[in-house]
Amino acid sequence: MTTYDHNRKISINKTHLFFHWILFVLISFVQIVVSMYTLSDRPSGDITFNFYQDVLVGALIVSVFYSLLLLVVLRIQSFGIQVVIHSLIVIVLWFYEDL
Repeated sequence: MTTYDHNRKISINKTHLFFHWILFVLISFVQIVVSMYTLSDRPSGDITFNFYQDVLVGALIVSVFYSLLLLVVLRIQSFGIQVVIHSLIVIVLWFYEDL
């Protein structure tokens, strides 16, 4: 493998990771808004309460953990095991966010 091929493979992986991250943030935002909308009129602990801003901040914070765990999951060779572990990670992170 030449240096060019190696660098191209790394950039594709970074792009792949970035698109996973963006998709996770968008879907997390929608999922949290839908699941927590009944509580949207209740303030959180913040004085400058804004439901959608709080949801976005929560989705971004959880997405950091998602990105780190995704780096580990993408190294697994078996695609089936990747799907199972990835699904479990998403379920746990969304449960935590809804909690």
